[in-house]
Amino acid sequence: LQRERAREALGSRRYQGLLLDVGCWLATPRWQPAAAQANPGAMPVAQFGAMVLAKRHRKLRKSARELGRLDTEELHQVRIAAKKLRYAAEFFAPYFPAKRAGSYLQSLEKIQDVLGELNDEATTSLLMQQLSSRAAEAAHQRACGLVLGWSSGLARERLPGAKKAWKEFSQHKPFWPHPGKDSKKQGARP
Repeated sequence: LQRERAREALGSRRYQGLLLDVGCWLATPRWQPAAAQANPGAMPVAQFGAMVLAKRHRKLRKSARELGRLDTEELHQVRIAAKKLRYAAEFFAPYFPAKRAGSYLQSLEKIQDVLGELNDEATTSLLMQQLSSRAAEAAHQRACGLVLGWSSGLARERLPGAKKAWKEFSQHKPFWPHPGKDSKKQGARP
């Protein structure tokens, strides 16, 4: 079902329009530093990227406060925030020092992976509860109960891994400069 949705999204007019818009934006000199000086309203891509990344980073840090106490839906929201930050970071990473970007992205990927596993287990639990309530035969209900117990056990085991991944991520400084700093220090590349 998710693959079908992804295929539909990639084939949609909306996605094609997005690709064309991004291509046009990249093909015009508005975002390049020299053009930005001639036109103060234009912004270098590295500066824009730093702003986007800083905002996404703050949002992830805010949503992940007290990670061990979050419920399933809150953990899902942290996962979504991590995913959005990761995709933006992967897009803008070429405009910043590669070494720092690489370690930041690796730690972010670990968080996203473990949160994805927790989300999978939460989804499995929900589906098993729904299936069990519809099962007419006791054997089917027992099977659902076994899968439900197994999935709940896995989730309890994975939560410390999520805390550890978060701690490791928190030790990485962002690879982009603070958005308010001088654009010459940003290491922007065309």
